Amino acid sequence: MYGGLARRPEVTLDAFTLVLCHELGHHVAGYPFASAWASNEGQSDYFATQSCGKVLWGSQRSKNAEARALIPALPKAQCDRSWNDTDDQNLCYRLMLASKSLADLAGSKGSSKVDWATPDSSIVSKMYNGHPDGQCRLDTMMAGSLCSADFDSNLIPGKDLGSKRNSAEAEMISAKHTCTRYMKYELGNRPGCWFKSAL
Repeated sequence: MYGGLARRPEVTLDAFTLVLCHELGHHVAGYPFASAWASNEGQSDYFATQSCGKVLWGSQRSKNAEARALIPALPKAQCDRSWNDTDDQNLCYRLMLASKSLADLAGSKGSSKVDWATPDSSIVSKMYNGHPDGQCRLDTMMAGSLCSADFDSNLIPGKDLGSKRNSAEAEMISAKHTCTRYMKYELGNRPGCWFKSAL
Protein backbone atom coordinates (compact mmCIF):
# COMPACT_ATOMS: atom_id res chain seq x y z
CA MET A 1 0.00 0.00 0.00
CA TYR A 2 1.32 3.42 -0.92
CA GLY A 3 1.04 6.44 1.33
CA GLY A 4 -0.49 8.43 -1.48
CA LEU A 5 -3.54 6.18 -1.34
CA ALA A 6 -4.36 7.37 2.17
CA ARG A 7 -4.02 11.00 1.08
CA ARG A 8 -6.39 10.81 -1.86
CA PRO A 9 -9.41 13.10 -1.32
CA GLU A 10 -11.84 10.25 -2.08
CA VAL A 11 -10.45 8.03 0.66
CA THR A 12 -11.79 8.29 4.20
CA LEU A 13 -10.08 6.66 7.18
CA ASP A 14 -12.70 3.91 7.10
CA ALA A 15 -12.09 3.36 3.40
CA PHE A 16 -8.37 3.01 4.02
CA THR A 17 -9.18 0.47 6.72
CA LEU A 18 -11.00 -1.53 4.06
CA VAL A 19 -7.83 -1.36 1.95
CA LEU A 20 -6.01 -3.05 4.84
CA CYS A 21 -8.81 -5.61 5.04
CA HIS A 22 -8.58 -6.20 1.29
CA GLU A 23 -4.85 -6.87 1.46
CA LEU A 24 -5.35 -9.21 4.40
CA GLY A 25 -8.05 -10.89 2.37
CA HIS A 26 -5.53 -11.96 -0.26
CA HIS A 27 -3.99 -14.13 2.45
CA VAL A 28 -7.04 -15.50 4.27
CA ALA A 29 -10.26 -15.00 2.25
CA GLY A 30 -9.91 -18.27 0.34
CA TYR A 31 -11.80 -19.32 -2.78
CA PRO A 32 -11.53 -18.15 -5.49
CA PHE A 33 -7.76 -17.93 -5.84
CA ALA A 34 -5.65 -15.98 -8.31
CA SER A 35 -2.49 -17.92 -7.41
CA ALA A 36 -1.32 -20.75 -5.17
CA TRP A 37 -1.65 -18.56 -2.09
CA ALA A 38 -3.65 -15.43 -2.94
CA SER A 39 -7.40 -14.96 -3.08
CA ASN A 40 -8.38 -13.02 -6.16
CA GLU A 41 -9.18 -9.30 -6.15
CA GLY A 42 -12.95 -9.65 -6.06
CA GLN A 43 -12.85 -12.12 -3.17
CA SER A 44 -10.52 -9.81 -1.26
CA ASP A 45 -12.98 -6.94 -1.72
CA TYR A 46 -15.84 -9.18 -0.57
CA PHE A 47 -13.90 -10.37 2.49
CA ALA A 48 -13.14 -6.76 3.46
CA THR A 49 -16.81 -6.08 4.21
CA GLN A 50 -18.22 -9.57 4.74
CA SER A 51 -15.74 -10.41 7.49
CA CYS A 52 -12.85 -8.07 8.28
CA GLY A 53 -14.72 -4.78 8.61
CA LYS A 54 -17.43 -6.43 10.70
CA VAL A 55 -14.85 -7.89 13.07
CA LEU A 56 -12.95 -4.60 13.41
CA TRP A 57 -15.99 -2.34 13.86
CA GLY A 58 -18.60 -4.69 15.32
CA SER A 59 -18.15 -3.46 18.89
CA GLN A 60 -17.88 0.24 17.96
CA ARG A 61 -21.60 0.87 18.42
CA SER A 62 -21.41 4.62 18.99
CA LYS A 63 -19.15 5.19 16.00
CA ASN A 64 -21.26 2.92 13.80
CA ALA A 65 -24.41 4.81 14.83
CA GLU A 66 -22.97 8.00 13.31
CA ALA A 67 -23.42 6.42 9.86
CA ARG A 68 -27.20 6.37 10.29
CA ALA A 69 -27.43 10.10 9.65
CA LEU A 70 -25.12 9.91 6.62
CA ILE A 71 -26.24 6.89 4.66
CA PRO A 72 -28.32 7.59 1.50
CA ALA A 73 -31.78 6.03 1.18
CA LEU A 74 -30.93 3.25 -1.28
CA PRO A 75 -28.08 1.55 0.61
CA LYS A 76 -29.96 2.18 3.87
CA ALA A 77 -32.94 0.27 2.55
CA GLN A 78 -30.70 -2.61 1.49
CA CYS A 79 -29.05 -2.77 4.91
CA ASP A 80 -32.45 -2.63 6.63
CA ARG A 81 -33.67 -5.48 4.44
CA SER A 82 -30.69 -7.63 5.40
CA TRP A 83 -30.39 -6.73 9.10
CA ASN A 84 -33.17 -6.34 11.71
CA ASP A 85 -31.04 -5.32 14.69
CA THR A 86 -30.23 -1.60 14.97
CA ASP A 87 -26.56 -2.23 15.77
CA ASP A 88 -26.21 -4.53 12.76
CA GLN A 89 -27.90 -1.94 10.56
CA ASN A 90 -25.55 0.80 11.76
CA LEU A 91 -22.53 -1.39 11.07
CA CYS A 92 -23.86 -2.13 7.60
CA TYR A 93 -24.31 1.62 6.96
CA ARG A 94 -20.72 2.29 7.99
CA LEU A 95 -19.43 -0.48 5.75
CA MET A 96 -21.49 0.85 2.85
CA LEU A 97 -20.12 4.39 3.28
CA ALA A 98 -16.54 3.14 3.45
CA SER A 99 -17.13 0.97 0.38
CA LYS A 100 -18.45 3.92 -1.61
CA SER A 101 -15.41 6.00 -0.68
CA LEU A 102 -13.04 3.28 -1.84
CA ALA A 103 -15.04 2.59 -5.00
CA ASP A 104 -15.05 6.31 -5.82
CA LEU A 105 -11.27 6.12 -5.95
CA ALA A 106 -11.33 3.00 -8.12
CA GLY A 107 -13.90 4.63 -10.38
CA SER A 108 -11.91 7.86 -10.72
CA LYS A 109 -9.78 6.21 -13.43
CA GLY A 110 -12.78 5.41 -15.64
CA SER A 111 -15.20 7.47 -17.67
CA SER A 112 -18.23 6.94 -15.43
CA LYS A 113 -18.72 7.49 -11.71
CA VAL A 114 -19.81 4.71 -9.41
CA ASP A 115 -23.30 4.94 -7.98
CA TRP A 116 -25.45 3.02 -5.50
CA ALA A 117 -28.27 2.86 -8.03
CA THR A 118 -26.38 1.61 -11.09
CA PRO A 119 -25.04 -1.88 -10.37
CA ASP A 120 -22.76 -3.44 -12.95
CA SER A 121 -24.99 -5.68 -15.08
CA SER A 122 -22.15 -7.49 -16.87
CA ILE A 123 -21.81 -11.26 -16.43
CA VAL A 124 -18.41 -12.87 -16.82
CA SER A 125 -18.07 -16.15 -18.69
CA LYS A 126 -15.28 -17.29 -16.36
CA MET A 127 -13.89 -16.13 -13.03
CA TYR A 128 -12.20 -12.74 -13.35
CA ASN A 129 -9.09 -12.46 -11.18
CA GLY A 130 -7.97 -8.90 -11.94
CA HIS A 131 -9.14 -5.65 -10.34
CA PRO A 132 -12.79 -5.17 -11.36
CA ASP A 133 -14.03 -1.76 -12.46
CA GLY A 134 -15.08 0.68 -9.75
CA GLN A 135 -18.80 -0.05 -10.01
CA CYS A 136 -18.22 -3.79 -9.80
CA ARG A 137 -16.02 -3.25 -6.75
CA LEU A 138 -18.75 -1.18 -5.08
CA ASP A 139 -21.30 -3.89 -5.86
CA THR A 140 -18.97 -6.50 -4.34
CA MET A 141 -18.31 -4.60 -1.13
CA MET A 142 -22.01 -3.78 -0.81
CA ALA A 143 -22.74 -7.50 -1.13
CA GLY A 144 -20.26 -8.30 1.63
CA SER A 145 -21.92 -5.71 3.86
CA LEU A 146 -25.29 -7.38 3.30
CA CYS A 147 -24.09 -10.96 3.76
CA SER A 148 -25.31 -12.50 7.01
CA ALA A 149 -23.22 -15.67 6.73
CA ASP A 150 -20.43 -15.98 9.30
CA PHE A 151 -16.94 -16.25 7.84
CA ASP A 152 -14.83 -18.81 9.73
CA SER A 153 -11.59 -17.07 10.68
CA ASN A 154 -10.01 -20.45 11.42
CA LEU A 155 -10.35 -21.56 7.81
CA ILE A 156 -9.02 -20.43 4.43
CA PRO A 157 -11.73 -21.98 2.26
CA GLY A 158 -10.30 -24.22 -0.44
CA LYS A 159 -6.62 -23.63 0.23
CA ASP A 160 -6.02 -27.16 1.55
CA LEU A 161 -7.19 -28.62 -1.78
CA GLY A 162 -3.90 -27.78 -3.52
CA SER A 163 -4.30 -27.91 -7.29
CA LYS A 164 -8.09 -28.16 -6.83
CA ARG A 165 -8.29 -24.87 -4.89
CA ASN A 166 -10.45 -23.36 -7.66
CA SER A 167 -12.72 -26.36 -8.14
CA ALA A 168 -16.43 -26.82 -7.45
CA GLU A 169 -15.37 -28.64 -4.28
CA ALA A 170 -13.53 -25.52 -3.11
CA GLU A 171 -16.57 -23.40 -3.89
CA MET A 172 -18.75 -25.72 -1.81
CA ILE A 173 -16.40 -25.26 1.15
CA SER A 174 -16.48 -21.51 0.62
CA ALA A 175 -20.28 -21.53 0.29
CA LYS A 176 -20.60 -22.60 3.93
CA HIS A 177 -19.02 -19.29 4.99
CA THR A 178 -20.28 -16.80 2.38
CA CYS A 179 -23.61 -15.83 0.85
CA THR A 180 -24.32 -17.79 -2.31
CA ARG A 181 -27.33 -18.65 -4.41
CA TYR A 182 -26.28 -22.28 -3.93
CA MET A 183 -26.94 -21.86 -0.19
CA LYS A 184 -30.25 -20.06 -0.95
CA TYR A 185 -29.18 -16.56 0.07
CA GLU A 186 -31.16 -13.78 -1.56
CA LEU A 187 -28.86 -10.96 -0.41
CA GLY A 188 -25.11 -10.63 -0.21
CA ASN A 189 -24.12 -12.85 -3.13
CA ARG A 190 -20.89 -12.04 -4.96
CA PRO A 191 -21.81 -10.24 -8.20
CA GLY A 192 -21.50 -11.75 -11.65
CA CYS A 193 -19.35 -8.88 -12.90
CA TRP A 194 -16.36 -10.91 -11.62
CA PHE A 195 -17.68 -14.07 -9.90
CA LYS A 196 -18.56 -17.16 -11.95
CA SER A 197 -20.04 -19.96 -9.90
CA ALA A 198 -18.94 -23.53 -10.58
CA LEU A 199 -21.99 -24.95 -8.80
